[in-house]
Amino acid sequence: MKNKFTTILIIAFFSINLYAHNMAGFEMVLKPLKDDLLKIEAKMKNSSRKLYGNKVQLVSMVDNRVLLEGYLQEKKDLIVKIPKESYWVYIYIEDNDIVQEGPAPINGFKIIVQSQKNKAFKYCLYLSLLFLILAGFIAMKKIRVYKKLKNS
Repeated sequence: MKNKFTTILIIAFFSINLYAHNMAGFEMVLKPLKDDLLKIEAKMKNSSRKLYGNKVQLVSMVDNRVLLEGYLQEKKDLIVKIPKESYWVYIYIEDNDIVQEGPAPINGFKIIVQSQKNKAFKYCLYLSLLFLILAGFIAMKKIRVYKKLKNS
């Protein structure tokens, strides 16, 4: 019983890391408009109430520089020009952030970086599986040693 509980606890602990940069209860809405403009909103999922006062950054995927910085306002939508290179949109909510890849302009990006949408998820998944496999090997080794001691 204790081993099952420990296993479930370890799996739960490692699976938490898989969903970094996704905050429960909040969502980012990116709406491409005409003339290569982008409308950025953040909403609460349950009430669909808009967030305001939060910092927004457009960050280049090419060299991680900040392309644009602004704040969500209560009465005015944040509308920005879509960059000509691949970028992420960050919205900072308290000490956390929500990250999404920004949509391309009408004519496409001039500088394209391969999508990294699932990169962090995959790294955390592989690392978690590695730790689980190592824990399994250690447990099997302890069981063998225990059985040898018990038989002698």
